[in-house]
Amino acid sequence: MTKIDKDSVNEFGVILHEDIKGWELLSSKGEKELISTAFNEAKFLPTGMTSFQIKNFVLSDQNFPTPDSKFWQCRLEMWSRMQSVMSSYFLFRKTQAELEIQEGELEVWSAKPDCNEKVRNGNIRLKEVEIQEKEFQLFTIGKSTAEALREMSVYRDEFEELKKHIKHNPDDKETQEFEFWFNKAKTDPKLKIMITKKVESEGLKELERLLTKEF
Repeated sequence: MTKIDKDSVNEFGVILHEDIKGWELLSSKGEKELISTAFNEAKFLPTGMTSFQIKNFVLSDQNFPTPDSKFWQCRLEMWSRMQSVMSSYFLFRKTQAELEIQEGELEVWSAKPDCNEKVRNGNIRLKEVEIQEKEFQLFTIGKSTAEALREMSVYRDEFEELKKHIKHNPDDKETQEFEFWFNKAKTDPKLKIMITKKVESEGLKELERLLTKEF
């Protein structure tokens, strides 16, 4: 069995070491270095949306033209990421438990001197690979969770700021719906036709008032 020293395990607990079985699939030292470089760069690579992208694209005035609509979208985005974080939390714990079982099974196979040598060595190699795979899974789970938390913090900050500017009931999304769609229709011809038809059914005076009103 390949012995892994502490220096071969990075801060996330993922093994990257030249002596690990399986690296022989890479035909050159350059390829191994390429994989290691890519992995080391990925540790600190932001794979989610930046604060700029969230504020200027997700919560853009075109998509959400009113403070209230941005406020409710922030709530939705925070909820979505909270679900992701909790799912990752349970998956992380499950993967840790599976890793512990595999480490125990590796110890069992390593202590079996009387069984067929090929069976014994094959199971040892299999458990080593499964352990390395689980360790990499723990890294990817941790990274995706960190990204979700980072994005959630951006939405939370925007949410807290928008609370100061909303005009409608913060506990009832319906109260801001007409204002949202009416403002959105100003830059969307199809929506404008739909809104106009709805208002026309309520009377020409109401139509005239709403079409000239600036929210």
